[in-house]
Amino acid sequence: MASRSAHREGLLRGVTQKDMKQSLRKLFKRGWEAEVTGNTHVRLVHRESGASFIASLTSSNRDAGHILMRDADRALKKAHKQGKETLR
Repeated sequence: MASRSAHREGLLRGVTQKDMKQSLRKLFKRGWEAEVTGNTHVRLVHRESGASFIASLTSSNRDAGHILMRDADRALKKAHKQGKETLR
C-alpha cells in the first residue's frame, strides 16, 4: 500500500492550477484526506471532524484555490454545528 504522501503527490500531479495545488497542500496539512471519486473530482474528508465535500481538480475558474479553501471552511463549520445540535 502506498504511503499517504505518495498518494497525495500522485493526486497533485493531475491538478492543473498552481493555486489549487497550494490550497490542497494546505488542506492536507490541516487534517484533510482526499479520496478520488472519478477522473477529475475528489472527495475531501477531515480526519477529526468527519466533515466532507466534493471538489473538481480541473476547474477553469482562476479563483478555484480560494473557492476550495472556502468550501473546506464551510464544511467544517457545518460539521461543528451539527455536532453541537446532536449534543442537545
